[in-house]
Amino acid sequence: MGSPATWPPPAPERFRCWLRISSKLCPQRLPDCRRNCVPLEFERETRSAEETIAFGAELAAQLRPPVLVLLFGELGAGKTTLAKGIISGLGVARLEDVTSPTFTLVHAFGNHPRVYHVDLYRISGQAELESIGLDDLLAEPAVILVEWAEKLTLRTDWPVIEIRLEAPAADDRRRLYIRDRAGVLHVEARPGTFEQEKKR
Repeated sequence: MGSPATWPPPAPERFRCWLRISSKLCPQRLPDCRRNCVPLEFERETRSAEETIAFGAELAAQLRPPVLVLLFGELGAGKTTLAKGIISGLGVARLEDVTSPTFTLVHAFGNHPRVYHVDLYRISGQAELESIGLDDLLAEPAVILVEWAEKLTLRTDWPVIEIRLEAPAADDRRRLYIRDRAGVLHVEARPGTFEQEKKR
């Protein structure tokens, strides 16, 4: 074997952005739950529901499983509209067949890719959150979209994209702040956008 000085250099470790997503419902929430990964951040404004759907389809063209898409925003911000664009853009469902799984909590679509649409709006505690079985969904390569991701607690090393939606006026315009933690998307970055808006 020789001495350590003669050993070949170790192979470079594949980049892995480990993430723990914390939740307001989690009794052991950690203030520093995200590792120091440098995310890509950008924003987009849409002027109608059709444009929001079209942007979702644009994102879908760049998604490859496994990937976790977290949607943040108030009621009526456009989370389901964006999800319609993403899911129909992935080719696993028609636009009109994509609805918010508010009562069933999870909708499943397709097989290639497998897509899960999760809605946490009615979740009110950690026990309810665990009953959904998100860990089981993460056991297979899939595209998982989660509405009301503010309530989510999860441990994963999947690529994660976070999207915060806002309705700045009483019309169909929407402002979207996107953070891509794993370099999945190919767009121009705007540093700091996501965290600044999330704190507002």
